[in-house]
Amino acid sequence: MANRLDRSPIFTRRLHRLPGDVGDPYWIDDPTPAMDQHVHVTAVKDPGWEPVESALADLLSAPMDLEDSAWEVHFLTGIHGVDGLPDDCCAAVVKAHHSATDGLGLVAVVRALFTDDRTESVLPRGDQRSVRIPPLMLSAVRAPLSYASFAWSMAASRLHARRDSTPSPAYTTTRFNDRVELEQWIRVLWLSVDGMRRISRTVPGATINDVAMTMVSLALDRYLDLPRASFGSTMPLDTHDVRDSGTANQTHFANVDLHNDVEDPHARLAAIRESTSHAKELTRSSEVAPQPRPMEKIPPGVARLLGRLATIRRPAPPAVSATTVISNMPHGKDDLTLLGAPVVGAFMPMPTVDGMGLIHHVASVGDSLALTVTVEKAMMPDPDRYLAILRDVYTELTRPGGSFT
Repeated sequence: MANRLDRSPIFTRRLHRLPGDVGDPYWIDDPTPAMDQHVHVTAVKDPGWEPVESALADLLSAPMDLEDSAWEVHFLTGIHGVDGLPDDCCAAVVKAHHSATDGLGLVAVVRALFTDDRTESVLPRGDQRSVRIPPLMLSAVRAPLSYASFAWSMAASRLHARRDSTPSPAYTTTRFNDRVELEQWIRVLWLSVDGMRRISRTVPGATINDVAMTMVSLALDRYLDLPRASFGSTMPLDTHDVRDSGTANQTHFANVDLHNDVEDPHARLAAIRESTSHAKELTRSSEVAPQPRPMEKIPPGVARLLGRLATIRRPAPPAVSATTVISNMPHGKDDLTLLGAPVVGAFMPMPTVDGMGLIHHVASVGDSLALTVTVEKAMMPDPDRYLAILRDVYTELTRPGGSFT
């Protein structure tokens, strides 16, 4: 690992905060990080998925000290007795803070770490200019201007929203849209890229992500059994090629209708394909359009205050903008190795947050595809049943003209 830290700037920098958060924090160089504080090896002694799941859940819920580092790599060795995985395999878990990179950036980091091809060094995301950290007094003088700029941007954003005639989507609040306790199940459904692609070809223009959304839509119907409910999903979209904001994380979160009012599974796939295409076009047009972006100007003191306010318990609203999150992150060719051992698959659990206790993530490497479900234990006491429903849905969709039963 030490010999590969030069492949991404994420490994050789840490966050420097100004006293009292009087100004924006800075990334500073840390060319020789202490490896024993960043790289951890844990032997998995018991068979089955449970010990792996427990270790992963602990990693998801553990906070990161950005002043020490924005990354960790954990190796879980000796995994055995898990369906879909060879015995004595090792899980390499790369954990990075969202302020340091986004989903596509993290995939690039993973590929750079576990390939012998030196040309796969990660291209930096965000503004990489070197600047001198200003004196504390100067930052204190500038602070009121920062707050004023943020306040103006917030006011302009509200005015822009009032002028926008596009109605915000509203979906049925479910058990998954309440407060979370960060006690999570992590379950993985192993599929194939080829199988998902064959399903997508039943609808012109449909993608693997559209198929995954259709699977989740149908599975939620059966699992929740709410006949008159309407479901939607948040879909993360990379905007780096549309508008470079200068930040390391350049992700836009679009909301997409899951069309659970459409009975026929393949017709539902077609409807979801239309909605995702529209969301992508809308995102592109909104990203290039001049408009106020207050979250790009938020002072660190305000951000910390909002974080504290978010911990105040409030009742779940009667309608929400999304029921779940469905993300898709291809990892490219299956040419990755760890100490000579070939990659057998990639999966990507994502932490739950208040209001979003059910997360789906699709990750693929080569022909192996994993649909990872991360969910609050209190919200889904029977995750194996939900995973079985997802597998049944997949089987139904592979049948030409198949229907969901």
